[in-house]
Amino acid sequence: MSTRSRQYARILAATRERVESGGGIPALTLREVAATAELPLGSVRHVYPSKDALLEALAEDVIDVAREHQRRAMSEKNVLDRVVMLLPQDEQERQQARLEVRMGLHVADATLSEPARRAFAAASIESARLLQATCEQVIEIVAREPAGFGNRIDQVGLYGLVEGLRLQMLRGTVTLPEVFGAIRWHLQMLARKR
Repeated sequence: MSTRSRQYARILAATRERVESGGGIPALTLREVAATAELPLGSVRHVYPSKDALLEALAEDVIDVAREHQRRAMSEKNVLDRVVMLLPQDEQERQQARLEVRMGLHVADATLSEPARRAFAAASIESARLLQATCEQVIEIVAREPAGFGNRIDQVGLYGLVEGLRLQMLRGTVTLPEVFGAIRWHLQMLARKR
């Protein structure tokens, strides 16, 4: 990784940290990001000349991470593991999921610029699309099995279950074994109805 790439990554990591621990997205400042990244403010401004440019880059980064997360989930051999892999497995993935939710909440935030809101909307839509596409692929795979299922209602139901469990994990109201059990039960019930 080049020095410039490391600097971009460092600034984006500091931005994620400030959003998570500070006053959220509207209160974010380049000065705080620079301090968190332990870089001079001028270095941050050189890479991201404005808060809007930084927020747009953050939205692009969120999409990139979501795509990588989906790719890893779909590389799992076991269908149940694919679904479970869509859920945040560690603190870094929980932070990513919280950021995706926050961006979705700020799509209509008048305190943010139009370009930032558009970038957040694109990130929110793409994140949901990736999750839904993975659920659809899982349903298609299971539909090929002898006791399979696969209609649109099943796809929507699985997507809703995964999205709901994801939010519960972010709140800390369920454990990974409980999530695993809920998804296993759901897939078994869908297979039985055929």
